[in-house]
Amino acid sequence: MNLISLVSDQLDPQTLGALSGMIGEDEATTKSAVNAVIPTLVGAMATKGASESGREEMLGAFNSAASADTPGPNPMDLVGNFAGALGGGDNSGMMQMGASLLPMLMGNKAGGAASMISAVSGASAGSSNKLMTAMIPLVVGMVMKQLGGGGGGMNAAGLAGLLGGQDTSAGPAGLGDLLGGLSDGIDMQDAMNIAKSPAARGLLGKLFGR
Repeated sequence: MNLISLVSDQLDPQTLGALSGMIGEDEATTKSAVNAVIPTLVGAMATKGASESGREEMLGAFNSAASADTPGPNPMDLVGNFAGALGGGDNSGMMQMGASLLPMLMGNKAGGAASMISAVSGASAGSSNKLMTAMIPLVVGMVMKQLGGGGGGMNAAGLAGLLGGQDTSAGPAGLGDLLGGLSDGIDMQDAMNIAKSPAARGLLGKLFGR
């Protein structure tokens, strides 16, 4: 089960257009940024999920996001209706949810991730961060769907099995190390230097079609 492909399948032209308007970038740049954001989020999730404490923290955040007391839609409701949520006129609740989920997943490394995405896509770092904020509820919703929502699979063992099966290095060699660095002490300047290096641009360019 490939989470990157499952999330990518949710992004039709209407959705990409809505995301483009939200982050203030043209559609070609937005598409390139989206192609970098999805494996970045899934890769960071798989990295965090490699530890029991990381899995438990994510499960707590997922359950909180699905609570009726949390602003925004249930993340699972975004699967199959992400464009509707983006274009519904008031997506502030979803963005609030994303703003709480992103630091849970990446800690203080979100800025470095945004810089990496900016370097490979041409979108600004601010736009890249906003795109990650908008898309993380969808990624979380997809994970919850695959685990059966509130059913028996929504536990640490089920999450470990799902995330452990994600081949974030299935693309060019070195991509897994780049994503893994987001949770291994890489700071913003290191991320920018790695992402802007000719080797990294070549590797990511092959994967993202640039």
